[in-house]
Amino acid sequence: MSSKGHKGPRRIRRDLAARLLGPLSQDKAFHFYLGIDKPTGIYASSLLEFSQRLIEIDPESVSFHVKRGDFRNWLSETVGDEELASRIERLKDLALPSEELRSKVYNEVRARCEELSAALTRTKPSK
Repeated sequence: MSSKGHKGPRRIRRDLAARLLGPLSQDKAFHFYLGIDKPTGIYASSLLEFSQRLIEIDPESVSFHVKRGDFRNWLSETVGDEELASRIERLKDLALPSEELRSKVYNEVRARCEELSAALTRTKPSK
């Protein structure tokens, strides 16, 4: 039991998991930049696609977006995942080299995608 009286991680509702993992319209996609006015031409229109793009994108782009709070804002305001937004925000103050930061961001996003996917595949308890 945690200090708040919860047994293990909080269960994620199926409808929430489906919404967070679902596709976004093109106008809500995350567009990666290397810096101000330096678009990469790479974008992600779902959390799973975002996870994949993190592996492919230049680590400097990840550093740029983490420092500015862009990932946090997109995850919170557009995707609607406050939990993941908070996890990414905590990485901001670690002052890590770009490659290591990219790895940590990827690991957080991948872990969250797995949590959400597990919530979707979990069988409903019988009544």
